[in-house]
Amino acid sequence: MSGRTEGRIRRFDPSRRNPSPRPASRSAVRILLVEDTTADAVLLEQRLADASHAEYRVARSERLADALVRVATEPFDIVLLDLGLPDSVGLETLHRMHERSEEVSVPIVVITGHSDEHLALDAVKAGAQDYLFKGEFESRMLVRTIQSAIERHRMLMELQEARQREHYLATHDALTGLPNRYLFADRLGQSLASARRYGQRVAILFLDLDRFKTINDTLGHSVGDQLLHAVARRLSACLRASDSAARIGGDEFVVLLPGIRQSVDAAKVARNVERALSRPYRMGHREFYITTSIGIALYPEDGENAEDLVKNADTAMYSAKDSGGDNCHFYSRQMNASSLKLLALENDLRRAIELDQLRLHFQPQIDGRTGTIVGAEALVRWLHPDLGLVSPVEFIPLAEETGLIGQIGEWVLLEACRQTRHWQDAGLEHAAVSVNVSPRQFWHTDFHGRVDWVLRETRLPPSSLTLEITESCLMRDVDSTVKCLGSIKDLGVAVSLDDFGTGYSSLSVLRRLPLDVLKMDRSFTREAIEDRDGSMVAAAIIGLANSLGLSVLAEGVETEAQREFLIEHACPGMQGFLFSPPLPAPDFGTLLNEGRIELPKPNPED
Repeated sequence: MSGRTEGRIRRFDPSRRNPSPRPASRSAVRILLVEDTTADAVLLEQRLADASHAEYRVARSERLADALVRVATEPFDIVLLDLGLPDSVGLETLHRMHERSEEVSVPIVVITGHSDEHLALDAVKAGAQDYLFKGEFESRMLVRTIQSAIERHRMLMELQEARQREHYLATHDALTGLPNRYLFADRLGQSLASARRYGQRVAILFLDLDRFKTINDTLGHSVGDQLLHAVARRLSACLRASDSAARIGGDEFVVLLPGIRQSVDAAKVARNVERALSRPYRMGHREFYITTSIGIALYPEDGENAEDLVKNADTAMYSAKDSGGDNCHFYSRQMNASSLKLLALENDLRRAIELDQLRLHFQPQIDGRTGTIVGAEALVRWLHPDLGLVSPVEFIPLAEETGLIGQIGEWVLLEACRQTRHWQDAGLEHAAVSVNVSPRQFWHTDFHGRVDWVLRETRLPPSSLTLEITESCLMRDVDSTVKCLGSIKDLGVAVSLDDFGTGYSSLSVLRRLPLDVLKMDRSFTREAIEDRDGSMVAAAIIGLANSLGLSVLAEGVETEAQREFLIEHACPGMQGFLFSPPLPAPDFGTLLNEGRIELPKPNPED
C-alpha cells in the first residue's frame, strides 16, 4: 500500500496530555462537499437531510482551488471529494487535497462514477478513507460511509500518536525531557560521521552535579527531581540550536558540541554552563546553590569514536571533581592548561580597560638620513597584575577573535591623541602620532564621527594624527573605503597604508585611495639585503610609492645595512629597533625633547 495511507507524521508534543484529531461525535458533522455538478450535490444533501439520528452541515465548493483554501481555514470533520473537477482531474485532485487536509487532520471520501471504480480503489490506496459512486447516495449507506471514514481516521491518528509517544519515551529522559543516552549516542554518531567527512572538530562535555546526593538525602527525592528539571532547562538555554544535551543517568549530563573551531570554544561553553548552573535555585521557600564538575574531550585529539570520547570526557570530569569540584578539565593535560589559560586571559582582558591595566608605548619614526624624529607609532601594552607585561603577540589576536579589539582600539586612539597633545602643550610642538586602526573600528558606522570627537576632545591638531590602516582592511570594499577615507582626509588627518605588500591590492586600486603614506612591511625590509630578489622587490615598492606621490616608511629596520639600502633607494622614513624599541610615554617624551636619535656609526670593517 502506498505510504500516503499512513498520513504525515506529526511531531509529538509530550506536553499534550491526549493529543487527537477533531472528535467525530458532535451535535453536527461538518462536511466540505467538493462537487461541481449541482444535481449530484443536491441529491447528496437531500440524503443527508433524511438521516434522522445525526445532523449534517454541508459547505460546498465547485472548484479544487476554493476547497483547498476552505479546508485550511474552516473547521471540517470530513471532505467528500469529486475526482473530476473543472480545475483538477483524477488522482492529482486527491493528492493535492490529501496534502492540505493532512495539515488539519481531516479524512477524505472520494466520489466517482461506476466506470471509474478502479480509480476509486487507487484513491483509497493513495490516502482516501473510502469512496462513493455517484447516483447511489442512499441515505443509510451514505451516513455509514461518512461515520466509518471519520472513525477510521480518528483511530489511525491515535495510533500514530501512540507510536510517536512510544518513540519519544524510548529516546528521552522522562524526568527532564532531555534526550537519553540512546538518542545522544545516535546524534553523536551522526556528528562524528559528518566531522570525518568535512574535517571538523567535535567536543563532548561530561557534567556531574557536585554534592547532589546530599540534597537528595536531606531534602528528599522530590526536591532532587525538581532540581534536575531546573538544571536541564538552564543547560539547554546555554546551547546553540546545533548542540545537544542529554541526561544519561542520576545527576550526570552530557553535551554534544559539533563543528567547533578550537578547544577554547568548548571551554567557553563550559564556563557559560558553570555560571548558569551556579545561580541560586528556589524550591518552594528554600534557596540553595549547586556547582558542577565538567570534563571535556575533543574529536579527533582525544578519541576517534563515540565510546572513547565519552569515556575520556568522563575521565576529565572526575579529574575536575577530584580537584575540588566547581571546575572544568580537558582530557589532555596540555590542552587543559593552554585552553583554560587562554580563557582566563580573555576574561582578564575584558576587565583590563576599566581596571586601567593598558599602557601605551611609543616607537619613534625618524628620518634615517639625519636621525630626526618625525613622529611615533602608538603601540598598546597590557600590564597584567599577575603576569606582568603581556606580549601583544598573545593578547592582540585574542582581542581580534573576541571582538574586544574595537574597544581597545578606541582606547588607544583617545589616549594616543591625549598624550600627544600633552607633549605639545609641554613645548614639543612637532609631536605627532600614528595609530593603528582595526577593521572593526574602520568599518564602524560612524568611524569618521568617532575620530572627529577624539580630536575635539583632546584638542589635537588633525595634522598631528596619522591613522594606519591595513591593506587587507581597505580591500574589503573599495568604493566604501574611498568614501570613508575621503571623509577622514576632510578632517585634516593623514592616512597610512600599513603592512603594504602583504595583501592583494592592485595599482589601479592604490591610485583611487586617498593615502598619504605607504608603510613597507618589515618582511620586505629584512629581505632587502638578503638576496637580489629581495632587494628588487623592496626597491620596486619604494619606487611605486614615490611614483604615486606618497611618503614611504620602512618598518622593522634593525641593521645599518638596511638603513643604507633604504637611503640609497630614496626611502628616508624608517622605524625599527636599530633606532629605538617602543618606549613608555615618559621615556619617549625625553627622547622627543632631544629631537633626534644618534645614528649608528658605520663599522670600519664593512
